[in-house]
Amino acid sequence: MANTNPNTTKMLEYAKMRTEQCRNKVDIAISQMLKENLPVNFNSVSNRAGVSKRFLYSHKDIKEKIIKFRSSTSSICSKPTKAPLNDSSKDVIIERQKLKIHNLNEEISNLRHELQILYGKLALYQTK
Repeated sequence: MANTNPNTTKMLEYAKMRTEQCRNKVDIAISQMLKENLPVNFNSVSNRAGVSKRFLYSHKDIKEKIIKFRSSTSSICSKPTKAPLNDSSKDVIIERQKLKIHNLNEEISNLRHELQILYGKLALYQTK
């Protein structure tokens, strides 16, 4: 016979304790990521804290916190910084572009020549 009045209080206490531990891990992970200027998003927080993404999405306060930090850190982390160009690197870029333009002009002239040949062949076939 099944117990009609089960005592589940210990199970509920354990579940609450696990949830609080996970919340603490998430808070620690987010604060560490902000200190290290790492991007804060659901995937990175999930990996760093060792919790599931479902846990992050199912708790509204955690979800809103990640969304807030994701939007604030995305502008900081997504902009790669370029080193300023010096004269020699500019010269190299210019030479590459000139070479590319020269090759493209050659290809255009070859294609125009082939097109003239094909127009001639087409004219021959149409007169037959």
